[in-house]
Amino acid sequence: MLRFLTFVIFLSFVSSHVFACDTAEIKQQLSQLESQTLLKNAPTFRHAWDDGAIKLDWTSIRQENDRCIAQMNLSLPEADLQQALQYMEQNAAKRILLAAQGYAVPDQTKQSVEFAYQLANGKVMPYNEGNLSLRQLHNNLEYTYQLLAQIRINVSAQTSNTTAWPAELKASEKSSCVASGKSSATACDCRVAELEKVISPRQKELVDFIRSQPYAMAAGSMDSFVSLSKQIDSRCGQ
Repeated sequence: MLRFLTFVIFLSFVSSHVFACDTAEIKQQLSQLESQTLLKNAPTFRHAWDDGAIKLDWTSIRQENDRCIAQMNLSLPEADLQQALQYMEQNAAKRILLAAQGYAVPDQTKQSVEFAYQLANGKVMPYNEGNLSLRQLHNNLEYTYQLLAQIRINVSAQTSNTTAWPAELKASEKSSCVASGKSSATACDCRVAELEKVISPRQKELVDFIRSQPYAMAAGSMDSFVSLSKQIDSRCGQ
């Protein structure tokens, strides 16, 4: 009888421990933790995330020794991947160089990798130091959305924008213009108005992001914007 009770208690403990790996609260914690990592990518990733075009979920959760393992499923926008892949097809040398370094644009919208974690008082503690598949996915996403940021700031005098800039963006751009000391407030108002006609708020965010990336600047990804910016300055009397 004692042996039977011990066995029942053991089964109950194992069952409850396994179940603890897979609860709605645990999945929510997993999503919060992983989204914090993913949203460190270029703003192009966040744009798709905010639009609901990128989805994250968790399946096949199990216990393995002292940890839990979940299948992390990430759904990516077809349009994003096609735009990045098309660019790489047109730039074969760059594609070969990146492949040699272990980077690639994902060619499937559905990406799944294992994600290991432990639980400490109900709190998820990621356990992925040696998880090469997860690291490679993160690296490929970082590269892909950095590339998309560079592609999407390409503008010309014929480019037009139909999305109004928020008041905060206009004020920030005018403040930066005035602070440069090169233009009057009137000329800066003109510059902001002209920029708004040509680039969207999201493109402006990408421009500011690329400016903070020395490698991207050196690669010439800002050339078209710099040229347009000079034309606008000339029209505004700067």
